[in-house]
Amino acid sequence: MGALARLVSLNLHNNRLRTRPAGRGHLANLREITDNVNQLAALPVALWQLTSLQVLNMGENLLTSVSDAIGNLSRLRTVGLGHN
Repeated sequence: MGALARLVSLNLHNNRLRTRPAGRGHLANLREITDNVNQLAALPVALWQLTSLQVLNMGENLLTSVSDAIGNLSRLRTVGLGHN
């Protein structure tokens, strides 16, 4: 994913993912992640390093909790966690 350093939006909606792809922590320009309608049971620690993130859509997965580290994402404006 190193070639994607300028990526600002990542949509992995409805792909039956059980885990998230590794290596997202270095995507410093990422502003939006949409991982709705998958089978994710946990969020990786690298997610909390994405300090440019403004939108996080993780609805319709298998999440049971979210780390307090979500507070590190000071630019986060929209969080979707419904139906987990």
